[in-house]
Amino acid sequence: MGADRKRHGLHRLTVAIKTRDLRALDRRCAGAKALLRWRADVLEALGGPDAVSPQKMALVEIACRQRLLLDSADEYLLGLQSIVNRKGRHVHRVVLERQTIADSLLRILIALGLERQKKVTSLSEYLAAKEAASS
Repeated sequence: MGADRKRHGLHRLTVAIKTRDLRALDRRCAGAKALLRWRADVLEALGGPDAVSPQKMALVEIACRQRLLLDSADEYLLGLQSIVNRKGRHVHRVVLERQTIADSLLRILIALGLERQKKVTSLSEYLAAKEAASS
């Protein structure tokens, strides 16, 4: 392996995420903070963590993994001089893999729903707010 050849580390990252979920992330780095912020935004758009069913929560976790892989592939691709292999005159394999990951993320987001959900308040919260508004 040549010294000038780039290593993207995607395989190592994939194994870490598959075995330990998002706990494998170093939460101090900017990328991990951005991903966790995106996860919180998705959960909030679905009506809050308490309103999300376990099935949707599993989809959110999968979407976070896909987003992490997609961001990693994008970073690697943006570091290349060209996405076309000059010798073989074809795009690098990682371009096709990136598109597969993007399509998978899109399907998951469609399954979750693309519209923001209203946050459902409990009956006691509703009555307390109504009572506070009337007094």
